[in-house]
Amino acid sequence: MLLHRSFISKLLAGAGLLFATRGWLFSQTPSARDVLVRFCDLDTQGGQLSAEGWDKAATLFVTPSAPRRNKITVVRDFVVSNPEFEKGRAQFYVEYVKLGKINPLNARFSTLPSPLKIR
Repeated sequence: MLLHRSFISKLLAGAGLLFATRGWLFSQTPSARDVLVRFCDLDTQGGQLSAEGWDKAATLFVTPSAPRRNKITVVRDFVVSNPEFEKGRAQFYVEYVKLGKINPLNARFSTLPSPLKIR
């Protein structure tokens, strides 16, 4: 009888943990800031330059379009602000250091005279 009670207790505890974990996993919707940080992270690693990278980045958009590869900007570091709420919308800014650009026609890198902080 004691073995039976122990088994049932463990079974109930396990089921409770499973349901609690399942609910927690499904309720973890990323915030708008998390999505923007993920996009910037992929983008600063060249995510839009390959089909595989763009597929990853495209999952972050509600209606993705084709990647723009006519202009390649080389950056270092980025910071995403906390949201500012206005009229029911969250607004963010992204700040990064622009180092130069790459001409996609001849793969030539052009540096800036000095790094430029862009917001």
